[in-house]
Amino acid sequence: MSWKQTIFDRETLYAEVWKEPVSTVAKRYLVSDVALRKICVKLGVPVPPLGYWAKLAAGRTPPITKLGANHKG
Repeated sequence: MSWKQTIFDRETLYAEVWKEPVSTVAKRYLVSDVALRKICVKLGVPVPPLGYWAKLAAGRTPPITKLGANHKG
């Protein structure tokens, strides 16, 4: 089994998970959605709450959580 190292940038990851669902972004990085959520937690990247994409599809504009400036992870 070979290992592949992926380096995540907080700002890039933040922009991606708020642009499309975590499961879609996870497929791009070849990891599971659960693994990507854990990576987001470790990096201090907020992810959309449950129901965010359904509200967006219904025409509502749910609030977006800002990326914290100071995170040590």
